[in-house]
Amino acid sequence: METDIKKQAYLAFDTAYYQGMVTLFSRDGMLFAEQLSEKMSHAREICQAMARVVERAEALQFNIAGLYAGRGPGSFVGVRVALATAMGYSFAKDLPLFGFCSHLALAYSIEAAGNFYIFMKASGDLGYFAEYYAMNDTIKVLTEAQVISIEDLRVRVNPCVTVYSDVPEKLITSAPELIAKNLAGPTEQGIMRAALFARAHKTDSIKPNYIKPPNVSTAACRLAA
Repeated sequence: METDIKKQAYLAFDTAYYQGMVTLFSRDGMLFAEQLSEKMSHAREICQAMARVVERAEALQFNIAGLYAGRGPGSFVGVRVALATAMGYSFAKDLPLFGFCSHLALAYSIEAAGNFYIFMKASGDLGYFAEYYAMNDTIKVLTEAQVISIEDLRVRVNPCVTVYSDVPEKLITSAPELIAKNLAGPTEQGIMRAALFARAHKTDSIKPNYIKPPNVSTAACRLAA
């Protein structure tokens, strides 16, 4: 008996930023989500969250047909947490695995019209920055995600346009002229839409987007030597 396509669902993971998410969606929309609210505990929490989401899928009588994982840009360790978990589950269950842009998931999480910026903390005064334009429920990428400093941000943005960030207070302290609003991580709707965008535009590679190399401590370098 063929599987009823209406009962197919997809798991999606993103742990690139402070707030992570495990979601379940079908072609008709979002079904269930588990939020991972502490960045430093994503690796500990993601498997339990995934188990609860899978249990929910079974209770709703949905068959998991594939997985999506946020591939960054974002935290080096965070991106690996989502990808490793998704790869392990997809391999064990013989399911296809696709990637999506974590930064685009943030853009799809924002209810905005017109231009807006996103600046998510990387390390020190550096952050992952991009500019988007929202209109009629669609997002256009005006500036691809890149790493810049808060000082550079001041000269790159229009002070009348909102910057969404996980460190809004730091931005306003450094540049009082900026309009900054809090954004801890993607919403379940943002992840679903970024995943569907990747699939529709055939940009669903699972290669991590590490636009910033990881920080390595001096002690770690000495140990490696």
